[in-house]
Amino acid sequence: MRQQWRVKLNILLLLARREMEFIKRHLFRKSPTKIKDIQVLEIAIVALKFNPSKLTVNYFQSQNIVPSQWQLNSQPINSANKSQINFKNGVKILAIPQEVTFSQNISNNQSNVPEIASKYVKNNSEINYQKVNIMFKRVVSLPGSTDQARKYIKEHLLVNGPWLEFGNSVGAGINFFYELERCQLNLSINEATIKEQKKISSPALFFSSNFNYNLSNYCQYEKLLMLGKIINNWQQDLTTFTEIVNQSF
Repeated sequence: MRQQWRVKLNILLLLARREMEFIKRHLFRKSPTKIKDIQVLEIAIVALKFNPSKLTVNYFQSQNIVPSQWQLNSQPINSANKSQINFKNGVKILAIPQEVTFSQNISNNQSNVPEIASKYVKNNSEINYQKVNIMFKRVVSLPGSTDQARKYIKEHLLVNGPWLEFGNSVGAGINFFYELERCQLNLSINEATIKEQKKISSPALFFSSNFNYNLSNYCQYEKLLMLGKIINNWQQDLTTFTEIVNQSF
């Protein structure tokens, strides 16, 4: 009898083990918190004076700042106050009188933007640069109802109080300011929505960071050296941004 009981118990344990393996394999395969993750790199170079009208497609290609074979995604905008160029590979260039910004989605921790920004600085060494902002934007979609992002911010990042109960609907966003050894980091978190063609919109969290490097106290030669170093080390800022988002939120 004891032997039969042991055999039955072993069979039950084996079946239970197989059932748990099946559940883990089929029910917990997907991450419970993240569906889609989109990251963007922006490098904004600030100076006392820019001439946006100079920054045309022909200028960037003739100076070998961007390859001549890159195709445009839309008609460029060029005026005394604004120059905007969008390429099919996702690189975007936007210039206004005191700032020029290079941006592109990050793929496998790679981007064309740092190389383009570095070449631009080398070709414009006479400009009186004031600061450079290394910025990352990240949109993380969430499962659940359309107000899931708002719930996350209100219930996990904000202290409960009457300010959250005022009115019929309260939007939510929060800003953080960190003093790092190398620069100041500004981080904001807001609710967002991701919508793809022929798909239902999904709630998302929008993380936006700005690594602010001040150059105004350096001489011109030092500014150029600092600019090159900061731009080339952009992945260090990406690592910091990724760590704080993944580990702290």
